[in-house]
Amino acid sequence: MVPNHLLCKKYKVTKWTNEEDAIIMEHAANKESSIDVVVKASEEKKLPNAESRARSAVSKRFLRSKEKLKKQSDIELKEKLKAELDSLKISLEEETMKLGIAENINRQQPNKLKKEMEIEVARLYDDLNCVEAPYDEFRKRLEVLSVRNYAYLMKMILFLIPMVPNHLLCKKYKVTKWTNEEDAIIMEHAANKESSIDVVVKASEEKKLPNAELRTRSAVSKRFLRSKEKLKKQIDIELKEKLKIELDSLKILLKDETMKLGIAENINGQQPNKLEKGPYQN
Repeated sequence: MVPNHLLCKKYKVTKWTNEEDAIIMEHAANKESSIDVVVKASEEKKLPNAESRARSAVSKRFLRSKEKLKKQSDIELKEKLKAELDSLKISLEEETMKLGIAENINRQQPNKLKKEMEIEVARLYDDLNCVEAPYDEFRKRLEVLSVRNYAYLMKMILFLIPMVPNHLLCKKYKVTKWTNEEDAIIMEHAANKESSIDVVVKASEEKKLPNAELRTRSAVSKRFLRSKEKLKKQIDIELKEKLKIELDSLKILLKDETMKLGIAENINGQQPNKLEKGPYQN
């Protein structure tokens, strides 16, 4: 459809020599060079079918750049997934220690659960390392990991709380509903990420809240779950923004290449206009 490319009908396309290829690719590889610069350099060297070959070289450069951008995006996403998994592993270990789990409590059950946790985390790392897929596959895996981790964490908390000696008070006292004031005291401390669970427990006991320790540990666990959910939402937003930027960049590049190739509505009927409105109209 491009008039300047009609020369390919007039001349047979011959195989370029290595020297000629090197001249074109040197210019085409330079992202600062416009297509006209590459064409001019090709014509000065009197290369056969200079313009057609130069435009082809620039198009290939664009495709390579797009593929490189996609790979970079996949690498960054994989690193982000690994960082989230590392954070989850550390948080799980911290919560496990805070709940007073040791190998010598309650007939080795905590030790067994600890081993299960280590196996689960190792499996997650394996899943992450084997991911070699486009964005939508990463997204699906991230959702699976998030659901699996959330369910596993809830299972841990529900299984472990009754085994912690300090929590035996729940057998002695009936768990009563806290007042708004009492809830506010706990949540004020639990919402502070710098506060350790012991600090929150101490603050609760000073206020003589019913079932202080049990309730504060529950509050801190909820804080952890909320933080994890917030992290997941933040990752979703960042990835969505990154995809939008990539798509906008792609649209601009395609438009530039289209203009450079001389496509306009008044060439060859309305075909170029139809082509431009194709899959990119949204």
